[in-house]
Amino acid sequence: MSPEQLRGEHASARSDIFSFGVLLYECLPGRLPFSGETSIDVLHAILRAPHPPLRSLLPEISLEWEKLIDRCLAKSVEERCASMEEVLDALSRVGAPAQQPKKSVAFLYFENLSDRRCHHRTCQDQGPSPVSALHSRRSVTQNSDRRNRAKDPAVGMQGDVATPDSL
Repeated sequence: MSPEQLRGEHASARSDIFSFGVLLYECLPGRLPFSGETSIDVLHAILRAPHPPLRSLLPEISLEWEKLIDRCLAKSVEERCASMEEVLDALSRVGAPAQQPKKSVAFLYFENLSDRRCHHRTCQDQGPSPVSALHSRRSVTQNSDRRNRAKDPAVGMQGDVATPDSL
């Protein structure tokens, strides 16, 4: 919530720009720009405290990114970008925020409801291992889930099979 909304003033497009600035800030260092031990402390920080400089958390980020986010998070409505068009124009000029993140893998549990059994030697000798269990897990992307549900709503969560070789 923007400072002017917390003060009970009229919300405008610039209030949304403040919220967008919060979102941008959180996406880059992975933390919110305003914090506190209680919700009252957070509200006070939004109204009165400066957010930590982005480059103190991400030294590799460009000065232009920091300036753009600072403008979006300005306490004063008049100091913020005038419109989202102005924000989008600035975003098109600043380029990528930092180095590409390292690749990571996230696993979600999906229950195998088929009657297929794992016939790998490791499964027979020691029971299922985490790696051999990947053969029965399915990875789901938002698009593959939509396609499968469009064909048959009873399909549920189904996607491409993830195997150790595909990681």
